[in-house]
Amino acid sequence: MLRLSQENILALDIGCSGGRYVEALTRNGIRTYGIDTSFVALKFAKTKINEAFFIQANVIHLPFKNESFDLVLCIELLHHFDDSFLERILEEISRVTKPGGTFICDLRNSLNPVVWYLYHKRDGKHFTLKTRTLFKMRKLLREHGFVVLHKKGIFFSIPILAPYVMLFCEKKK
Repeated sequence: MLRLSQENILALDIGCSGGRYVEALTRNGIRTYGIDTSFVALKFAKTKINEAFFIQANVIHLPFKNESFDLVLCIELLHHFDDSFLERILEEISRVTKPGGTFICDLRNSLNPVVWYLYHKRDGKHFTLKTRTLFKMRKLLREHGFVVLHKKGIFFSIPILAPYVMLFCEKKK
């Protein structure tokens, strides 16, 4: 996990939207980039946060050099992609994360019956929502060079059954 002083940390928020997490990071002295595909969201974020850098980009083709970031966030995004795209996304995230760097993401847990039902009902031809088990996500992360150090259930204290799970990972050195 991160052991540098905050001034030396370079962070990336993938799918930053209006900049909620970018704002929190920059407020704490962390140099931060936010990317999103939405020009409107980035324009809004830029009006609120002058200290950060915002780039319109796609998560499958991140416009950064290898091993650029100490911290990468990808919150409320990965459940929109099927497994083949998720593999490519994790490959890109691994590419831009420094060895020993931190990757934080969330999971929509298919072992939670409510989440499974809601996502299964809404998944369709024009709107994709994917749930995954904690086991499957840990395996995918491991295959892309990450080790899950901590998991936190949201709305339920036991992560394996929580509807949402935050995963705190470290890229292998």
